[in-house]
Amino acid sequence: MDNIWLSQIIRNLELFERDFVIACQKAGRKKEDVQILYATKYLQPHEFLEFVNFLHDTKRPIIIGENRIQDGKKKLDFVKNQKPILFKYITPISIGTLQTNKINTALTYFSEIHSVDSLDLAVDLNNRLARSGKTLAVYIEVNASGEQAKHGLTPSEFPRVYTTIQQLKYIHVKGLMTMAPLTENVKTIHNVFRKARTLANTYGLLTSMGMSHDWKIALEEGSVMIRIGSAIFS
Repeated sequence: MDNIWLSQIIRNLELFERDFVIACQKAGRKKEDVQILYATKYLQPHEFLEFVNFLHDTKRPIIIGENRIQDGKKKLDFVKNQKPILFKYITPISIGTLQTNKINTALTYFSEIHSVDSLDLAVDLNNRLARSGKTLAVYIEVNASGEQAKHGLTPSEFPRVYTTIQQLKYIHVKGLMTMAPLTENVKTIHNVFRKARTLANTYGLLTSMGMSHDWKIALEEGSVMIRIGSAIFS
């Protein structure tokens, strides 16, 4: 492994964590109340192993998010084969759009799905889970920005779909996930996150909001989980 690469990643992580502590204080939040999910989609399997091993050695929680099911499978298999003891400490979460033909693999490798963007997908997941009798925690994806290019339920669709998903035996709705638009308009980002958080609070759900470019705003708006990728890995 390239020690220069890992050293840079460690520096980036430490700089982020310094900013994270300051941002939590500014937002009046306890840092222990906010989970950090590391978006590792651009890491190769050997880089992924080195990164999660560093997290484990330094006693940091290992919550990782993968956009592509097959890529995540490859990385998790690599860790399991190279360092099986480490594998059990990883909490792998699927954060990308989930295709129907990848559901079985997703259920095998990921502990949570954070991109349930339709009732049909929830029903498919529930039907597959019924075969094993296992339950799955999910986050429902909400398109709080109203952008046509984004996946997810509209805020007006959410109550009806959420009520139906709640009736599915093998699905446990844990939270709501949304993404703000790529914009420099801070007010717009605040409004999107606030809308999603208000919706989540109405139903007693957690929130996954905020990525490398807008996580500080998400903290201010009450996000319980932030997803950090390029701030550390670029």
